[in-house]
Amino acid sequence: MTTPAVTLLPNQKVADRSFSDPAWSERDCSALEGIAERLRCVLRTEKPSVQTDRLDIFYLTEHDGCAHRVVIVNRDGLLNGERLTVVGFFGQRREDADMQATLRADAVMLQQFTEQPHLLSYSSRQFPDDQWANLVLFNSPDGLHHWGANSYHSRAAKEISPSYYNSIRLHNGWLEGGLWSGNPIRLARTKYYDFRGESLWHGVREFGG
Repeated sequence: MTTPAVTLLPNQKVADRSFSDPAWSERDCSALEGIAERLRCVLRTEKPSVQTDRLDIFYLTEHDGCAHRVVIVNRDGLLNGERLTVVGFFGQRREDADMQATLRADAVMLQQFTEQPHLLSYSSRQFPDDQWANLVLFNSPDGLHHWGANSYHSRAAKEISPSYYNSIRLHNGWLEGGLWSGNPIRLARTKYYDFRGESLWHGVREFGG
């Protein structure tokens, strides 16, 4: 059972749902900025695939020993895009989460990335607490609608998330001037999902933009 989304003010806190604390917005943006910087480094130093229909996938290890996967779908779009649409995902995983289910979904998802016309890149970064964050870049807001309507990832997330995560923060935003502009990522809204109760709790915080 799903209850209607709760509209949250920019600085509003919700009792017993610390994952939705507004302080996370700044922290998550900082993490996404770090992921974006790693993406720029990969674009500067790694050669593209000679096959134009092939994904470029890089498996990296960060200075803290954590894993970081960078999937480049459209290199030209990352190099030349002027205003990028940003999705940031932060999930708080359950202790008994089924890792195999997500690995299977991930394998199928990768195969379908080239079917997403607006998708530029998909980065997944592990952190020392063994949680993960994703940064997804599109060349247009239309990418969000196409992703939600047609991607295997979107369908799998709805099926797997309730049993895999305690809660989720899903950020939507933009990067004015493109990846190389030096501008910060800006948030337009954040959606919060809490799967811990008998019914799903869903909150939305609008930032404007």
